[in-house]
Amino acid sequence: MNKGVPQRSPLSPFLFGVYVADMFNPRFKTRIDLCQMVTSYVDDGVIPVSTNSIKKTKSEVISCLKECKDIARKRGMDFSERKMDWMGIGKGNWGQLEIGSRKLEMA
Repeated sequence: MNKGVPQRSPLSPFLFGVYVADMFNPRFKTRIDLCQMVTSYVDDGVIPVSTNSIKKTKSEVISCLKECKDIARKRGMDFSERKMDWMGIGKGNWGQLEIGSRKLEMA
């Protein structure tokens, strides 16, 4: 790109947020066995998921992340797997969450 605003410009976060708004556009899924939300602040996204099983929770997180990545790719962007974190909360052996080539341990 030949034009734009300088890094650290007060406009940078606002313009970036507008550019990626549809990627992490707040979305909700609710059913009797699932509660999921996608939300973000500027370039940080959060995908909280609640289901009735560990396996289903992992599956829903991976599916939702894939949807976000598909939207990003349509805009010529992607996510670095090295910058993703997995936090399993609650009782049980959460183990690892595999996202692409990265295996994330429960934090």
